[in-house]
Amino acid sequence: MPKAAPSNPKPARFLINKSPYTGTFSTDVEVGWGTEKVLVADPEWTFFDEYGHFHAVDTLGGGFPTLIARTERAACDGSCGNEDGCGGHAVTRYSCQLCAESIEPRYKTVTRQFETGRVYSWSATVHGAYIVPGIAVSVIINEEGMAPRFGVAVIARIALESKGPFELGLVGSGRLGFRPAEKSTKE
Repeated sequence: MPKAAPSNPKPARFLINKSPYTGTFSTDVEVGWGTEKVLVADPEWTFFDEYGHFHAVDTLGGGFPTLIARTERAACDGSCGNEDGCGGHAVTRYSCQLCAESIEPRYKTVTRQFETGRVYSWSATVHGAYIVPGIAVSVIINEEGMAPRFGVAVIARIALESKGPFELGLVGSGRLGFRPAEKSTKE
């Protein structure tokens, strides 16, 4: 999947297994794309029937506003490739609303791109106490202006800062959940 640029790390407060930390948080999104060939009404098609009635594709709303569509069941013609045949297929026939003349709109095959799915990943760098690399931890992320998020992360790396606490690299293990910010109540 093509990978989108990661978000800029943003400052955040974390609770990791109920212990508070500060650090930065970022997310990445990978989007998968596919293509398929589809049959669409040709937007350039126009037609005058025998009585001078004009017909065309509605290029804004789709369909054929001056035609009546009737879908019928047609017997198997062998085009399905099934040796035993099939139950047939649907055929749409069009006719003029005014004179009932049979009309065959023009169609064309186009290639359409569509999204096949998204994979979200997230990571964080936090400063604090040593946690054994490779273990999974519970994480709550509080980022300014955002609803709290929560999920599971794996401690991916540890570095000892020259004059300070350990720097922990966390990699998200699955999606993040969201919770509305808790309202404080005064008694």
